Amino acid sequence: MPRARKGETAAEGPKAKKTRKRSAPEAGQKEHVASHSGNTEKQRTVDGKHKRNSAEQTGTRPKKNRKRGFTDYMDHTAVDEPPGSHGSEATDKPPPMVVVPLPSGTAELLKDTRWLEHFKAVAESVVDVQIFTVKDTEEPSDCHGDPEVFEVSSPNGQTNCTGKYYLLPGKVNEHSIWKKDGQDRWIYSGTDGTWLVGGPAQQKQGFACRSGLLHQAVLHKGEMPDKLLFGSWKRVDGKTWKEDPEISVKAATPLLPGQPVQVTGHGRNGWLGRLISRRQSDEGNFWQVQLANGQEELPEQNLQLKKIVQDEVWLTVLTEASTQRAVQMCEVLAATLMGGVVKFSHLATAKATGHSGHSGHMVVGECPFLLPGKVQQRLGAAELCRFMEKFSVILGFEERMGQGGQGGQGGQGLSPNDLQLSLLIFGPNPAPAVLALLGRIEELIPDCLRSIASLDPEALEPPDSQFGASVCSRSLPAEKDWLQRLATAMQVQASTVGGVSILLGGRPEREKSLQLIQTAESGSSKVLPNMLEPHCASTRVPEAAQIAVGKELEALKEELGVIAVWCVQTESATTKEVTLDVREDLIPGTAVRAVYEDGDWYDATVLEVHPVSDMVDVQWKDASSSRLLIRDVKLKLSTDSQQRRKREALLQTARRLAIFGPARERKIAVASVMVLVEEHCRGLWTEDLLQTVEELRGSTHEETSIDVKLCPFIGGPYPALHILKTIKGLKESLQRAASASGSYMCLLGKPALLVVGNQQERSQGLDYLEWIAADKLVWETFSSSAKSWLEDEVQWSDGEDKFLLFMDGNSLGFTTNGILKVREVATASYSGSELCLSGSGSTIRIATDEGVVKRVFQLFLRSQLSKALGTSRGDTTTIETTFGQAVWLEPVELRTIERQTKTLVIVPQIDRSTSNWQPDASCKILVCGRETCREEAATELANCLESLANRMAQQKEEEEEIVEEEPAQAAPVRRAPPPKAAVAVEEDAERWRRTTGPSNPLEELRKLKFWPKDNKSWGALQEQVWRGHPPLLPGWIRVWSRAKDQECFVNMSSGETTFDSQTAAG
Repeated sequence: MPRARKGETAAEGPKAKKTRKRSAPEAGQKEHVASHSGNTEKQRTVDGKHKRNSAEQTGTRPKKNRKRGFTDYMDHTAVDEPPGSHGSEATDKPPPMVVVPLPSGTAELLKDTRWLEHFKAVAESVVDVQIFTVKDTEEPSDCHGDPEVFEVSSPNGQTNCTGKYYLLPGKVNEHSIWKKDGQDRWIYSGTDGTWLVGGPAQQKQGFACRSGLLHQAVLHKGEMPDKLLFGSWKRVDGKTWKEDPEISVKAATPLLPGQPVQVTGHGRNGWLGRLISRRQSDEGNFWQVQLANGQEELPEQNLQLKKIVQDEVWLTVLTEASTQRAVQMCEVLAATLMGGVVKFSHLATAKATGHSGHSGHMVVGECPFLLPGKVQQRLGAAELCRFMEKFSVILGFEERMGQGGQGGQGGQGLSPNDLQLSLLIFGPNPAPAVLALLGRIEELIPDCLRSIASLDPEALEPPDSQFGASVCSRSLPAEKDWLQRLATAMQVQASTVGGVSILLGGRPEREKSLQLIQTAESGSSKVLPNMLEPHCASTRVPEAAQIAVGKELEALKEELGVIAVWCVQTESATTKEVTLDVREDLIPGTAVRAVYEDGDWYDATVLEVHPVSDMVDVQWKDASSSRLLIRDVKLKLSTDSQQRRKREALLQTARRLAIFGPARERKIAVASVMVLVEEHCRGLWTEDLLQTVEELRGSTHEETSIDVKLCPFIGGPYPALHILKTIKGLKESLQRAASASGSYMCLLGKPALLVVGNQQERSQGLDYLEWIAADKLVWETFSSSAKSWLEDEVQWSDGEDKFLLFMDGNSLGFTTNGILKVREVATASYSGSELCLSGSGSTIRIATDEGVVKRVFQLFLRSQLSKALGTSRGDTTTIETTFGQAVWLEPVELRTIERQTKTLVIVPQIDRSTSNWQPDASCKILVCGRETCREEAATELANCLESLANRMAQQKEEEEEIVEEEPAQAAPVRRAPPPKAAVAVEEDAERWRRTTGPSNPLEELRKLKFWPKDNKSWGALQEQVWRGHPPLLPGWIRVWSRAKDQECFVNMSSGETTFDSQTAAG
């Protein structure tokens, strides 16, 4: 082995630099703490800035009798490199760990499981927490007997004797013996009663000698070698003994479970850990050590006890970025538990502005407002602890000094230079805790917050802050949960304490909240403030409907959690005075009513207008003319003009209703109000749909994806609405489509539909309406035609040159004279007498009638449903089954599944007649809605289909058993024909048996091999299925309900349904 150069040790090799041994830091000095985040020795404070302790800069040492505060310990927190971390061994990088020094006594509080678990729950980035006190590294006072370990140093010669020696079992020469770890060297007592360090030669003699490599030339008389103060050591130098004063033998502090250690070498150089348990073997002693990345067994020779000079917390964190926050949280929690505050701490470098730059979802740090210093005294540590546990946060206070009167409160006994506190709070959702804490402060110190806000508004909200508190003393509307609805609408946190309302959040949000409180307090504002326009949806309400709307608003507020404010609008772009404007209304050729010479009003036509003289020339029916004053002439309004004037008159008396709340809820509320207004003012919003669209458009500054879409039943590209208005169950269809798409749908009178939601929800809702309409058309076709809708010709022709037919991929194509004009028809609309088809970049218009339009729309809707069944969309799922199983799914069961899962379920229908029935044919059930809802609905349908399959299999087995039990028919026996009288008697007996024996309805239904599709089909099967059953009143029929598994009764004329036989039989 090559000789180690100067400054190197033989154990570490030539590349390992010798590290100087450091003494423990004295009180008040900054300690260098081990970390594993780099390869250069440096000192960093937690805020990331390189600093030096003032004592190190000046070369002086602080006075030991100086009184030390809590923050003095906080300043000791450092993240440094371990000594000896530059070894030649390649070390794995552990998870980031930081050592947090704490004042004495704090560690015991943190060891409490209650607070240790609380800290881990709030500090989600902390992987492991280890807590140590000074007592953990003190030598046990009850340590008796021979030392476990000796440390021998012989730097000038016999260097192989240098190292740790561990106590062995047994004795030599009536005294204990120690062996060097990993090498054949022993400490033993010679036969002459002196201590020696020997090697293999002495071992061969059984240590029955007085020779060795190192020798302490003094009789020990039972004392250990480290206790003999006057015994000098000698070493073998050639063939002589040479006295060497630098040889030392010291008893090492024994390693015990639970102690903190630092690893040297072994691929873990500089790592910190806690001892768990020791294992002894022939190779040496090994310890199970809890490291940052888990437990690992390491040789004892690679473990060095880390001296603890003050309480410490070791934090292992997920990332380097989360280290600073973890340290802050630990120190703030320690200060609160100790009943103290953080003084002028470097923790203020991470302020919580509500937009923290730290990784993760937790909001960190310092709330940007100052509180009186007596707040901490009034609250006390116990109450702060209750707050922390209740709101799952860590909170405390940091000391600040008043500057230039900032934060001074008159009437509170505080001078401008009095102590002030900044609130430090950590947690996933700290706002509720801040509100509750401010509320409690206001209770303990009445008018404290109001005084702060009135004397120095910036005390609660520094100018550069985006997160602060506002205090409002205005009276709030006497409505239930009004302040909480305000908080939801304006995205702030709000609370009321006594006569003070506290708002917490960003500056813009709080300013708008205060403006809304002021607007609501005034009762009715002439014009809504501009800053509130983007946050509300509004509509005009005529005076005739205001009472009804006011009553409805109470229910809307409760249901949707919105705020409604009435505003008086003095001007409107769509409101005009109902007066005669000669320049716009009276033009040549206009039909008018004018006063003739006899004073009566007659029809006339305008010839010329003279605006300067306010005269107008008119021509009467007899071709004569007159010049009249304008006041003696009035317009002869058409029906449209009359409706327009009526609408304008209603809007002149209207007040604007502004509704605040989340975007979806406020839009739904406005749509509901418009529907109610239309009921009380017929035609206001339905006569001119373009004006209604303008009314719904709202503020141009509104930033939201939620909007209201107006869909006309006639004239727009909505064939489903055109069809659904002629079929029963329109409102149910709207409810099904809205629930599955997540939108809101309501009818605006008879001619239009309002759809509320984002673009995707509105589009999906209208698609679902098309599929529902197509599904309903199937049932309508079944009841009116003997031919199946799916068997019908998939085409339409006008009998001449126009042709509409299904193409590949279930798309529609339109041809004229054999030439394809429109491929893949995407939209179809009908207005007046004109049908419009668009698709693949082309559009065609056809003059036709209502009957043709209905047939075309039927084909179009069928193609849309077929596409949905044949293609995959992100909002649909298909379930494979057979028609033999699907036919047993009751509509009542399907509607129940839809309501429970908020989905749309469509089962394609086919003709169930005996000649066309194919029970084994493949059938796809369409399920529409959000992914999680579709999965739930698919599970419910699968359970239903499985139950049906089991039921059908059981029925088939029963039928087979019945067939097997039937006796074989005997060969016919020829007999003489009976007399006619006997034949008549037998026929009467058979007729009696046939009429008196009631049939089994389920058995008869099984024989049918199909299930009746509607009430008309059930009516045709009454004699066959319910043969021999008591007669019913005229108009009543029996049907079998699979949902209830019993017969029920239906009135064919009124549609009434009942399970009470007495009602149907009388």
